Amino acid sequence: MHRAGRWILFSGAVVPLCLLVILPGCARKLPADVSPRMDVVREIRQALGSGTAATESTASTAEPTGFATFEGVFRVVGTPPPRTPLPVSGGDAGYCAPGGKAPLSEQVVVGPNGGLANVLVTLDMKIPDTWIHPDYAATANATLTGDDAFDQKGCVFLSHVFAMRATQTVEIRNSDDVSHNTNLAGKGRARVENRVIPAHGSFLYAPGGPSGVPFDVSCNIHPWMKAYMYVADHPYFAVTDEEGKFRIENVPAGVELQFKVWKEVKPSDWSGVTVNGAPGNWSRGRFKVTLQPGETLQWQVQVDAATLQ
Repeated sequence: MHRAGRWILFSGAVVPLCLLVILPGCARKLPADVSPRMDVVREIRQALGSGTAATESTASTAEPTGFATFEGVFRVVGTPPPRTPLPVSGGDAGYCAPGGKAPLSEQVVVGPNGGLANVLVTLDMKIPDTWIHPDYAATANATLTGDDAFDQKGCVFLSHVFAMRATQTVEIRNSDDVSHNTNLAGKGRARVENRVIPAHGSFLYAPGGPSGVPFDVSCNIHPWMKAYMYVADHPYFAVTDEEGKFRIENVPAGVELQFKVWKEVKPSDWSGVTVNGAPGNWSRGRFKVTLQPGETLQWQVQVDAATLQ
């Protein structure tokens, strides 16, 4: 009988004899030993496990040696684009644009001293909970109300860029005399919500998870209304105020951190940025920094007005 056609029963399965006995007719060349690319494995695991982009950094094996403060100001160099009136229309136009004066666009808001508002500065990496300063525990599960609520008045959202932690809950408020519907187009693991809010009403929104990137907030009743919400899985973020200032306290020190800057207009174009007089060299709005324990790192960031057109 031809040996290649012989079979035996092994552990309940029929197996060719050539798999058990080394025969010339069954020999094959085996590939050389291949080692896995661990950098690729880590990226795939991160993308599958977190639901966020694989480009997001992860914490190194080093441990923080303390905490520090990261603060600064964004200023525009040159003539920024003018703020144009929003296209108010419909049955509520008399209320939303009293005397025919519509609210202005908030895509680019520059203060009297050139400060650039509504710039999101956020830690852009996975960190263990042990890296988070204990002072943040008190607000980790807080409900944001009062001055910290997400409000709308005069048919505009009062916070054009709003940031919160994934474990927090925020009051979505309507301080107008007309109804609004607040459409939260959550991304990542942040929940989608779309509710009609009567005049002077409110509801609570618990995102349930991080968004990864800012997502749209709109009003279908008044389509000119638009804002953005960002939900983080850490407390290390800030949005610049009307003077262009930001401040992030109790940042892990002694370890390299990756941050990301986001702006509604051309958020990935930061070619005109300088930091304390030197080129920023930010790739897609990302930069790395290592703070020293007890330090207050201060940045003066200049943004070319041409990148905001």
